[in-house]
Amino acid sequence: MNNLSSLRFSGHPPYILAPTMFVLCLSLLVGACGSAEERKAVYLEKAEKFLDEGNFPKARVALKNAVKIDPKDAHTYFLLARVAEKEQEWSQAFGNYLHILDLDPNHRAALTRLARFYLAGQQKQKVSEIAGMLFKQNPHDQLGETLRASVLFMDGEKNKSLAKAQEIAVQNPTDAETLILLAAVFSANKEFEKAHALLKSGLAAQPEDVDLLNNVATTYLAMGKPQEAQGVLQKIIDVEPHVFAHHEKLAKLYLYLKQPDQARAVIRKAVEREPDNEDRWKQLVAYSEPSQREQVLLDALEQLPHSLSLRFLLGQLYEFNKQPEKARATYEAIVAEEETSDPGLKAEVQLARMDFSDKKQELANSRLEKVLHESPRQADALLLKGKIALGEREGKEAVQAFRTVLKDNPNQSTVLNLLGKGHLLSGEFQLAHESFEKAVELNPRQFDAAMALARLSVKNGDYPKAQQYLESILTEAPNHLETLGFLFKVYVAQNQWSEAEKVLVRLREAKGSPYAIDLADGLLAQARQQWDRSKKSFEKAMKAKPNELAPLTALIKQELFRKRSAEAERYLKQLVAKNPEHPYASGLLGAVLVQRKDQPAALSAYKRQTEVNPAWIDPWRDWAMLEWSSGKKTEAIRILKQGFSLNPDAIQLATALASLYQANEQIDLAIQEYEAILVKNPGAVAAANNLAYLLTDKKGDQESLARALALTKSFNSKTPNPLLLDTLAWVHHKLGNHSEAVSLLRNAVEKAPTHPLLNYHYEVVSIQAGDSRTAKKHIE
Repeated sequence: MNNLSSLRFSGHPPYILAPTMFVLCLSLLVGACGSAEERKAVYLEKAEKFLDEGNFPKARVALKNAVKIDPKDAHTYFLLARVAEKEQEWSQAFGNYLHILDLDPNHRAALTRLARFYLAGQQKQKVSEIAGMLFKQNPHDQLGETLRASVLFMDGEKNKSLAKAQEIAVQNPTDAETLILLAAVFSANKEFEKAHALLKSGLAAQPEDVDLLNNVATTYLAMGKPQEAQGVLQKIIDVEPHVFAHHEKLAKLYLYLKQPDQARAVIRKAVEREPDNEDRWKQLVAYSEPSQREQVLLDALEQLPHSLSLRFLLGQLYEFNKQPEKARATYEAIVAEEETSDPGLKAEVQLARMDFSDKKQELANSRLEKVLHESPRQADALLLKGKIALGEREGKEAVQAFRTVLKDNPNQSTVLNLLGKGHLLSGEFQLAHESFEKAVELNPRQFDAAMALARLSVKNGDYPKAQQYLESILTEAPNHLETLGFLFKVYVAQNQWSEAEKVLVRLREAKGSPYAIDLADGLLAQARQQWDRSKKSFEKAMKAKPNELAPLTALIKQELFRKRSAEAERYLKQLVAKNPEHPYASGLLGAVLVQRKDQPAALSAYKRQTEVNPAWIDPWRDWAMLEWSSGKKTEAIRILKQGFSLNPDAIQLATALASLYQANEQIDLAIQEYEAILVKNPGAVAAANNLAYLLTDKKGDQESLARALALTKSFNSKTPNPLLLDTLAWVHHKLGNHSEAVSLLRNAVEKAPTHPLLNYHYEVVSIQAGDSRTAKKHIE
């Protein structure tokens, strides 16, 4: 469809003439009956004054007061709509213009402004309807004819449209709206000189019409004459010096021309014109050099010492500049002055966020508790609380926080995405899906949510649906590399080789990294059992990034799949000989040697790997398990403890150590290890499940059972996993809550009807509950 959307909506609002003396005298004669009209006139007079000063917020308030007195005054609504345009509140302006037509269907000015909106949105039908309404008033209406020409252009009838436009232009119209729309038709056909001439003819009669001037500047730019455009934009500022948008437009032109000093000068003049306007100061900060922004903000605060938004901006600048002490001092000063007011609570949340980043968890939580005690629905505090819960894998707590935020603003796509993540952590996959779907519906560029939906679809085996979600991202961002990579894997998983090849081409066109492309090409060739091609691609990837794990692992797995373990061993030994400090080669060699049943050499390789790259977790665990399998239990435990001491955040090693303690009947040590895991990772479900088992079956005292119940009570809602339900049921059984145990196990058995342990437990608890018939029936 042809584009006519380059229209400007920043015209000069009509002025309102003050009430005449005759009207005033008449009002005095009618006394009280005219009081409402008098009040309306006062508000309109105030609005006129504010419009002259460029004080649009106050003009808006005065006009709204006038509308309250006379809600059927179309002209006052028109002024409100024009103020909304000046403030670039397009939806408000559009809504007001529509309302005007409800009051006065023939309001020409409102019809004209609506036509611009519809043209910008390429809504042909609506543009045609407005043309028809204008023709009802005047069958030869030039604006109506121009709208008709615009519709012809959008319909692809370019020649007819241009002929019609030329016919209207020959008639020398003087109406600014008609000229602007005619110019849009010619500009859409790249006839910028003709469009420019039309607009200039209008300026001859109306030299200070801001709409005409704006469009003249646009045609100058289209004609490659930025210097002339600068002059016109400066003229607009001279006509309406109080409208900041004009200053910003000229500043942006200077930035485009790579003249940042001139851009800053324009914004600074706007600030000097209204030094009490904090929004202008904020723009000056944005246009300033990074090294000058702190001083600009300090200057602003000298002029506006009580501006909280500027103080918050200063704190954020200090954070960005990695000056945490100054940022803290700024926020703490706000807290001290504002205490429990909204700004004070907001500053407290900023401090909590900094505490959390500094790993001061308790202090961060303490601040958030304080804020939420004063204001239980403080959005910033709830968002941070939810994000912290996500980081700790506490899905339920995260869900509760994000849901509370959404109660006050249900259409925040970012929060809906976070809510979906909380549901995922809680095992509530359908609720997660619904949250992600709504996030994407509200904002198609919420790529994180769309990716989550694609992953859920893959998890459910619905690859076509995953492709749809990924393609929806690529519709918005065709070169989104992460999405292209995921789409490639989806096609490979379905053996759709030709489609995978097409995505690989798109990855290359999107300038993906050569390493990633070679790795992908190798994986595709490997899946198609094109061994020579895959090996060549993997080796190219390794040449680009010699120390990466993925291509080396893929190549070794390929050799093992082909039952070429000797070749894999030889390749890795050569690599280790060439690069003894390779971060992964010795560990992979250990795995290959295990397959080749060379345990002594495997143990040596694993030991070497943990010395070269102690941060790689897998070799520690594999080394320990190999020692354990040969009966060296003490050595296996020692290895895991050593690995964990070097990697204190490695939950895999802690879990493996706890499981070895448990297998070695060192129950107290196993319990101690699981408790330590849960301190660092409260959402570690497997650790909670294993600990609950030990407390219930290996301890069994009331204190241990109470702790086991606390650990497992969320299992019923957290996940559909029947084994977790079984643990919770067994805890209830041990506590004597037999009916609750029966109910939980019934649910578990329905989910896994052939599982022997679940069936055995169901039999036991049914008997204990006095339901031997159910137990017997179940056994049968």
